[in-house]
Amino acid sequence: MILYKLRAEFFALPILAAVLILFAFAQTAEAKEPPKYKIRVDLTENLVFIDEWDIKLQEYVSTEHVFLCSPGRASTPTPTGTFTAKPRAIDWTYDPAGTGEWIRFRSYASVYVNSATNITQSIVFHSLPSSRPDYHQINQRDLDLMGQPSSQGCVRLLPRQAAWIRANCDGSTVNIYYGAGYNSGFWSLREELRKEVPSKAIYPDMSVTENTKFIYTYFGDTIEKLSDMAEISADKIIELNSDIDFSKGIPAGLAVRIKD
Repeated sequence: MILYKLRAEFFALPILAAVLILFAFAQTAEAKEPPKYKIRVDLTENLVFIDEWDIKLQEYVSTEHVFLCSPGRASTPTPTGTFTAKPRAIDWTYDPAGTGEWIRFRSYASVYVNSATNITQSIVFHSLPSSRPDYHQINQRDLDLMGQPSSQGCVRLLPRQAAWIRANCDGSTVNIYYGAGYNSGFWSLREELRKEVPSKAIYPDMSVTENTKFIYTYFGDTIEKLSDMAEISADKIIELNSDIDFSKGIPAGLAVRIKD
């Protein structure tokens, strides 16, 4: 009986060890799962592409998140290469809440930007610059230059798109490059691509479901233009967005609800 017990324990130990090794391997594999999103910035097209990690394919696949951007001018170019997105930059000089919601840079203290996310220590994704911490104070010239190199090296985005990156892409790989120029088809799809289901993290006080749809506004948008794009009446848009006073104009980067 004692011999039988010893034999059982002798065979059980390797099996237990194998189980523990497999468990540890599984835990390690799970821990190494990459970030949900990867960001590609095409400096030829001035577009930001968001890829999503596909667990089944074990690779990143393209999504419909395609943002128009304004990278650095020729005299202050946006650096190319591979970086990691982080939610806080060392060069920030004004950030009283410590949240990155509205900041100023040490070298540009008169300019405010929103939703900053590091690319390097001093180069970040951020909203269009403003003279005050207020979306309505965005400069018209900067709006008109969207889609063209116009920054001091950072990647400018419309406010809600900058907020989306900040809320969803901490730790994401950022690949910045000069593309071959074959993405022109995205320009014709821009009106469709900007209709999105926004992150709950960006709209914590709003009722956002899987059926909710928004349009991110661009410069020059009117209620009539939004109505045509959304294929619903202007009155319906006003009804769905009772918190917005459309009589004052529509600032860029605003999320206008078009479906509930």
